[in-house]
Amino acid sequence: MGATKTRFIILTTQRTGSTMFYHYLNQHPSISARGELFMKKSKKDNSYKAFKNASVGNKINHLFNRNTSVEQFLNAYFSADLPARAVGFKLMYDQINSSITQWIIGNKVKIIHLIRRNTLKMILSRKTAMKRKLYHSTGAEKIENVAIHLHPEKTINEIKNIQANIKKNQQCYPQKEYIEIFYEDFVENMNKEAQAIFSFLNLDPFECSVPEYKKINTDNIQQLIENYEEFASFFGKTEFSRFLI
Repeated sequence: MGATKTRFIILTTQRTGSTMFYHYLNQHPSISARGELFMKKSKKDNSYKAFKNASVGNKINHLFNRNTSVEQFLNAYFSADLPARAVGFKLMYDQINSSITQWIIGNKVKIIHLIRRNTLKMILSRKTAMKRKLYHSTGAEKIENVAIHLHPEKTINEIKNIQANIKKNQQCYPQKEYIEIFYEDFVENMNKEAQAIFSFLNLDPFECSVPEYKKINTDNIQQLIENYEEFASFFGKTEFSRFLI
């Protein structure tokens, strides 16, 4: 890869708007961003799964020399002859392992950490998507109205686990190679947030158009929680009551 290339990773977890986010950034003529290369069930030819299964040698390397296998895969991906000046992909918390982290830090890869402040809405987004069996929408699909029954104590434990994961990943990478973008801020003012990202990636400003992806859920949490009164009565007395707004 030439010296002018910038390598980056969009670090996040499920239901943070990351698909819309990376498609938005991809409109910049100097960016080439891909989805989840380390998704375990990926069917894409450019995924790590395809790479490790491409030959017997690759399979053995994956099993017994994981660091080398990941290094070979990522070196090949970022060395591809692409016209873009900034090349990256999306990486979920549950896809990270020590081999990937070691490679990222050792190669000074820039981290765009996409975080959703309202963890309760993130959980609801996951559960409603599973119930609908619809994870993304361009507006053409019929969106079924659904409501989820939430157990307050279990939900609090989920929130704590997600927030612990966020905190852990906030502390893993050198600050000079790291930027945080909050989903709520990005949705509110995409162009402003995008310009900060382009600058971070050493790219010229560029004004993108609003992506086709549409929000699936209403912002009214009360409509999404089947047992809202019971849930709010307990949840509203905890440190996470702010998420009910």
